Amino acid sequence: MNITYGQKKTIPTENLMKKSFSVITVATIITIKKNIENLLLVLSEPKKT
Repeated sequence: MNITYGQKKTIPTENLMKKSFSVITVATIITIKKNIENLLLVLSEPKKT
């Protein structure tokens, strides 16, 4: 009984962890992309100051 209960309980948590991990990964990639784009914009802009 304990083993089945444990297995049933671990499967959803694993899926949750995978989902949140992929969400974090996507968010990180998007943030890095935005930072790189901003950096390129700043570098390509002629210096005004």
